[in-house]
Amino acid sequence: IEEQITPIASLQGGERDVVIAGTVTDVCKIKGCWMNVKDDAGSEIFVQFENYGFFVPMNSTGHRVKVHGRAMKMEWSVEELGHFAEDAHKSPEEIAANNQPKTRVTFMADAAWVEGPGLDNPHSQ
Repeated sequence: IEEQITPIASLQGGERDVVIAGTVTDVCKIKGCWMNVKDDAGSEIFVQFENYGFFVPMNSTGHRVKVHGRAMKMEWSVEELGHFAEDAHKSPEEIAANNQPKTRVTFMADAAWVEGPGLDNPHSQ
């Protein structure tokens, strides 16, 4: 299947039925229920999974990924930002640095493909 890869930097929120690709830079260490993806141009985006319906392997960091879904503009509270930092096992200093709400473009995936050997099985409900 030949799909059109959308550059992360071009996403404004509201785009639907798009594919992004890049390298996983961070992943939820609890369940694999979110990840950060950086494309080859160096732009990064936070990715969650539609309806909490699937997860990626918790050892996906450093692996290439293609993700299908939609971009959304979201406001994140200090509490939500702290929760995601804790899930990533960030230091107390990094967690405390999240002291202001942030609006950012994020990605809601309905499908994800993680490349490469040595991946653990994803968490199952």
